[in-house]
Amino acid sequence: MLAGRLRRGTLPALSEPSSPVQWNEEWNPETARLAYEHARELYRQVDTAADVLDRKVIAVFTVASAIATLGPVLGRPPLWSVGWWFGAGAAVMWLLAATQCWQAFRPRRYRFDPNPATIAAPEWLALSPGAFHSKRLESVRQSVKENTATVKARSNALGRALVCAFAEVGLLLVALLWR
Repeated sequence: MLAGRLRRGTLPALSEPSSPVQWNEEWNPETARLAYEHARELYRQVDTAADVLDRKVIAVFTVASAIATLGPVLGRPPLWSVGWWFGAGAAVMWLLAATQCWQAFRPRRYRFDPNPATIAAPEWLALSPGAFHSKRLESVRQSVKENTATVKARSNALGRALVCAFAEVGLLLVALLWR
């Protein structure tokens, strides 16, 4: 479900500015703060999506593994029979599902904001509140862009794992019925 949402573009597309925005002291600092807060909300949504993906990947892997374990126990087709071949196909689908689950779950590099070493630097501390929020907004924009791409790659792998798990179930059902 999440994989489909990410593919359909629930997370808004990020338009690339021609260059980083330079703060204009005539702008309202409160507007810059509000823009920054809204950008941080999107940042939190991407982070939440990563957590949801982790939980779904674990569930898919657990169910696919349980089915792969129970299938051969419930039905023992004769060696090289049609049922045996369907069971072997199900085992291959489990292996593919497990590989895709690993692709979706394996540790990835996420970009985190703010870096205290950066914002504690004198050039940041000398900024007006509006200029500070403007610079932070650019940093959050970059983090959201990078993290969204990572989450989308993970959701695509989860989608492939689901397809493999469904194929595994289908093949095991045919193997069990073909006795």
